[in-house]
Amino acid sequence: MSRLYWKIFLWFWLAMLLIIVATAVYSSYFIHHRYGPMRVTALLNMYAITAAEAYDSGGDRALERWLRQVNPKERIHLFVQSDNGQQIMPRSPRALRMLERPRGPIIRVPLQTKRVTNYQLVAILPPHRMMTRKRHESYIAVRFIFAIIITGVICYILSVYLTRPLRKLKIAASQIAEGKLSTRVSQQIQHRKDEISDLAHEFDNMAEKIETLVTSQKQLMEYVSHELRSPLARLQVSLELARRNSPQAAESALDRIELEATRLNDLIGEILSLANLQRMDQALEDKQDIVALLKDIIADADLEFAEQAKSVDFNTDRKQQVMTVNARLLRRSIENVLRNALRYNPSNSAVNVTLRCQEDGVTITVRDHGPGVAPADLEAIFMPFYRSDQQDQTGYGLGLAIAKQAVKIHHGSITAQNADGGGLEVTITIPQ
Repeated sequence: MSRLYWKIFLWFWLAMLLIIVATAVYSSYFIHHRYGPMRVTALLNMYAITAAEAYDSGGDRALERWLRQVNPKERIHLFVQSDNGQQIMPRSPRALRMLERPRGPIIRVPLQTKRVTNYQLVAILPPHRMMTRKRHESYIAVRFIFAIIITGVICYILSVYLTRPLRKLKIAASQIAEGKLSTRVSQQIQHRKDEISDLAHEFDNMAEKIETLVTSQKQLMEYVSHELRSPLARLQVSLELARRNSPQAAESALDRIELEATRLNDLIGEILSLANLQRMDQALEDKQDIVALLKDIIADADLEFAEQAKSVDFNTDRKQQVMTVNARLLRRSIENVLRNALRYNPSNSAVNVTLRCQEDGVTITVRDHGPGVAPADLEAIFMPFYRSDQQDQTGYGLGLAIAKQAVKIHHGSITAQNADGGGLEVTITIPQ
């Protein structure tokens, strides 16, 4: 058994036993105080005084009438006897039989009146009315043993109920540590509706995120290896050509080497940018006018794609919208989305950029008029190194992944959908 199991079991058991002991002590005091011999004797002495007053005031008839009044009320059978045991009253065969074969304890107290001094007031109590110490101790012992058994069973069931799901969580954690990242535990304890069930769901969420992260890292390594292999192979070929050919051919090969080295440097820079963004420790401390930022980005894009006869059409209903953001990351994400749209937009047409401002944030929509993306790939385009079969193979497939991570740092969202009439529409939402 686990240590937690024994802690829960023993502490609950001890607590319940302490409650039982305290209750037993109190009940013992109460029983002795209420039904003990001293209490009953004191009550009979009071009866004896009242009986003596009745006898002195009215004789035998008054005393017998008082006996009939007391008996039904207290469930105590009272008799008057002489010191030698002779029955005085009530004078009936039933009273005689009760004295000869009493069914309960008998207590006698002196009954002293002004007229007689040799009478006794005799009381036959119900069997349960007076409990002796020995009987009471035996009664308490039986109850205590029974309580130990019952509380032990209850605490055992409670301990198992609490520790069994924790043991399942421990097993699941061990399996994840062994590399079985698909392990989940909430389905095994979904019938519970308590904090342990909530913990299981959070555990599964954590496991899913770990699995996604590790899987993406593995894919990233595969993609990086693939992307680096091609330019390195071209570098090796160019170097070999430079060694074998004339100085003029060598110069061309060196230019090729320089180009491939630049591409490698750009690729490594993109990979490092994505890795830095995945740390999620970027500060949002810049007061930035989103309208001015978009106009600046669009001006740069118009200049960059002017030779291809591509432009950007910007629409907004605000002249200014200041928000607290990370200006560098937000610029990077919007630039990547806009450049991606311009890359696939046909010549002599414009990419539409729309800014909508609400009280709870802003929504930026970038729509191109290109071929769009297959519906099954609308989420995958934000994965690192993803390139659709419908797209050409320019770029490294990191731009939208970087944009998504930058938007995520702003606690926002980025989605893509095929627009009516053709083209891809990317929507960025940044909360206030």
